[in-house]
Parts: sequence; structure tokens; C-alpha cells
Amino acid sequence: MIHFLGEILLLILFTALLWFGIGWWVSSIERNKTLRSREEEWRHYLNTLRRDRDSFRDEVEKAHGRIRVLENRRADGQSPPQDPGLSAEEREQYERSIQDLQEKFLITERKMLGFSQHVETLHTQNLEREQTLVQFKKKIAE
Repeated sequence: MIHFLGEILLLILFTALLWFGIGWWVSSIERNKTLRSREEEWRHYLNTLRRDRDSFRDEVEKAHGRIRVLENRRADGQSPPQDPGLSAEEREQYERSIQDLQEKFLITERKMLGFSQHVETLHTQNLEREQTLVQFKKKIAE
């Protein structure tokens, strides 16, 4: 009778451990799915920031090209092309916009660095959890 009760208790304990292991396994799968979706969102946001950075870089390069042309004309003794709509105030505004673009470019690069570090952290956490999952699968199989 005592031996029979011991076997029943062991069977109940094994069943409880099995259910716990399956529950943990399912929840870890859900966590991994969530982490992967977050990682995809971050990658999308990071790619958006990269496109913005590239467009800012292109605008800054165009502005620098125009400035170089004007400086070369001035160095050659030529007067800059007279644009009837370009006043001193508009030139100042133009230079401010170039500075703003450069600042936005730097801010975007800093954000991208932070986001890429965050994505890498999520990726390493995901790899660690997958390794733990594989270990638990081996234990359950044993």
C-alpha cells in the first residue's frame, strides 16, 4: 500500500514537473516571438533613421558644393552670380538651415548608434534564451 502511494506521488510529481516544463517552454517561445517582433520594429526604425541621415547628408553635401562654387568664384575675382531673390537675410537663413541640417545629422547618427546598441543587446538576449531553451529541451528529453 505504501509502495503504491509512493508511485502515485512520483507520477503526480513527474506530471507536475512536465506541465511546468511545457508551460515554461511555451512562454519562452512567446517571449522569443515578442523579442523578434521588437527587434524587427527597432531595425525598421533604425533603417528609417539611416534614410533620414543619408538624405540630410545629401542636402549638406549639395549646400557645401554650392558654397565651394561661390568661394572659388570669389577667389578667382569673379563676382558671385547675382540672384535677384537672394538677399543678405536669405543667405543667413540659408547658412542657418545648413547648420540645422548638420546638427540633425549628428543627432540622427547618435540615435542610430544608441538604437543599434539596443538591437544588439536584444539580439544577444535572444541568443542566450534560445541556448537556455535548447538546454531545457535536452533535459526534458532525458
